[in-house]
Amino acid sequence: MSISHDEYLELVQKCSQLNKEYYQNNASSETDFQYDQWYQKIKAYEASNPLLVVENSPTKNVGAEPAKEFDQYTHKASLLSLSNAFNNNDIEKFIERIIKETNQSEFELSIEPKIDGCAVSIIYENGKLKIAATRGNGRVGEVVTHNIKTIKSLPEEIPYKNELEIRGEVYISKHNFEKLKSDFANPRNAASGALRQLDPEITKKRHLDIFIYGSSTAPIDSHIESIAWIKSLGFPVIQTHQIQNKLTEIEQEITKIQNQNLNVEIDGAVIKVDSK
Repeated sequence: MSISHDEYLELVQKCSQLNKEYYQNNASSETDFQYDQWYQKIKAYEASNPLLVVENSPTKNVGAEPAKEFDQYTHKASLLSLSNAFNNNDIEKFIERIIKETNQSEFELSIEPKIDGCAVSIIYENGKLKIAATRGNGRVGEVVTHNIKTIKSLPEEIPYKNELEIRGEVYISKHNFEKLKSDFANPRNAASGALRQLDPEITKKRHLDIFIYGSSTAPIDSHIESIAWIKSLGFPVIQTHQIQNKLTEIEQEITKIQNQNLNVEIDGAVIKVDSK
């Protein structure tokens, strides 16, 4: 159902406010599902009315501006948001788009759980953890290096001397959240709040953890092989499976992910082209 321009502007304002709550205040007055519904209506309106798109639209901005209390870091490669698929029709359109763009009818995909946490970029130089930053607005994030170093599962040194940028999702396990749930709405908010503390000792008490889901500088094109290589360096990685671009197989894998009894909150699955 189409919306009017006034309704479009109202949704832009609502989504902008939710982005501020989510990325700056570590809270949200609406569910992720509600935000996604509004976001899709904004996208549909803008596709039909490209000359009426406003600059503060959430489709033109990822995340929120970094807080002034933190040093800022400009990402060498932007941390973009994921596109959403809500049903089989959306997945079929995704496959059709890849076929059209690559001119290939057969290709492999990767699928993994979508961890409900906070996206970060971490830079290693000469084998040592150099700097860590939040996603921020996708281009500029907040430097949280001292807080990242409180994560026990994240190595501070790795057997790889070239510069390496890895990307991960910082989270609080369901088990550890049990001690915090009287103060936070959900584990994601607790993790985001802990990651953006000025005092690392406070962060340390929250027992953060991380899953690495990729890298912009890994010397391997295949996503599946890249994740295996990152794991070999000592990083905790998201369990990723390779599948064919067949809807039935994708459906089966999504069901498996939904039925997994994980010690971490997830909010769906991530499907990527496993290019080589």
